[in-house]
Amino acid sequence: SKRILENPGKRLAETALFVMECYRPDAFLVGTGVLAVIAKVRLIHALSRLFIRKYSPDWNPAWGKPINQEDMLATNLTFSLLVCRGMERSGVRVSPDEREGMLRYWGLIGYYLGIDPSFLPKSSKQAFELERLIRKRHMKASPAGKKLMQSLLSYYRQEMLRPELSPFLEAILAHYLGPEIGGVLGIRTTRPIPD
Repeated sequence: SKRILENPGKRLAETALFVMECYRPDAFLVGTGVLAVIAKVRLIHALSRLFIRKYSPDWNPAWGKPINQEDMLATNLTFSLLVCRGMERSGVRVSPDEREGMLRYWGLIGYYLGIDPSFLPKSSKQAFELERLIRKRHMKASPAGKKLMQSLLSYYRQEMLRPELSPFLEAILAHYLGPEIGGVLGIRTTRPIPD
């Protein structure tokens, strides 16, 4: 839809609101708000698939179905496994029980989003292996990935609450993404992050 390129702030805010609704205390125990939000995301995914199939002549069928099970699994792991990894890179210890709990919780959300339960990892070890396999299959530089990263960097620079961190933005992202992903996205890491 190009929304992440044309209006990254709004698109990021929508994702943030989705995550916040998922983390609302007792989200799945009281009311139906989180289920309505998840249903909205499922509808957006379905409409996107339909739109691409009918109106996107540049979609290459060799790429497979858009927003497929593997795509959704990768996103699910971003909100579970990779969040834990990011916390640890920030110096926050994540216990094995917390990691497993995060995977189970996002597994439930993934189920409601339409991920086949048989594909969801049952343990941290399975999540780690699944993320590694998906990364290995898809980790390659592309003009689209670099364009997306530049759009996000531009947005982050404009909206930073602490503008003095702007010169270190790429180094901060490289720290959290790691050198392999940072390199694929064209992130320059010439500046060290100050203590």
